[in-house]
Amino acid sequence: MFSFRKAALLCFLVVFLSSFKGASGAVSYLLVQGEFDSGSAGLETYKWQVNYDPGQLTTGLDLLIAVFGNPTASGKYNGGLSDYFTSTSTYGSAGYIDFGGGSLFTESFTLSGMKVAQDTSYDPGWNSYLAGGSGVFHGGSYLNSGSWIYADDGITSRQLADGSFDSWVYGGTFPAAAISGDTGNNSPDVLNFTNATQINLSSTPEPGRPVLLVIGAGCLLMRRRRMTGTYE
Repeated sequence: MFSFRKAALLCFLVVFLSSFKGASGAVSYLLVQGEFDSGSAGLETYKWQVNYDPGQLTTGLDLLIAVFGNPTASGKYNGGLSDYFTSTSTYGSAGYIDFGGGSLFTESFTLSGMKVAQDTSYDPGWNSYLAGGSGVFHGGSYLNSGSWIYADDGITSRQLADGSFDSWVYGGTFPAAAISGDTGNNSPDVLNFTNATQINLSSTPEPGRPVLLVIGAGCLLMRRRRMTGTYE
């Protein structure tokens, strides 16, 4: 006989097993830091934690697309020959320059309604710092030890890894200390993503809400019947 105890156990198992969804997935982090509030001193920092299936995201551009959406052609950059692309999502917007060959170069970010774009002379501009993953950083990988490394590669050659960090900081382009290997010049403050906005891209479908509602309603009904003595 299907008792109340068995029904309660079944409900518990459904909730318990569903809590393990995405446990085998990957996670990468994105940080954007710039003067997005002209009325305050210092730079504003925006952080995202992107959860995805292994292999679902592979490059720095994939990570940017996960946050800001797919880039679409938006004319020419600064009236010149280079193509310009923009992408927009609920989190903000990003602008890219294509100097040819489809390799995009990050030109601007718009967050909280404020656009921060590179100078047309490319200085100041957006500097990329990475931790974890790999690319063309002297033919090796970016350290993932709690410190940032100035990126040698672009967003299409940067390779993500589970637990990797990507950041974009507005400031003087190609700081001398960064070229010499010092990670402290013009880099983000800390590797702290405790308050990051969560984005879930897992392709593994979670139990549909209607199904969960039905299960929940069934559990409540069985409990009610037991309390009234009509359920065995």
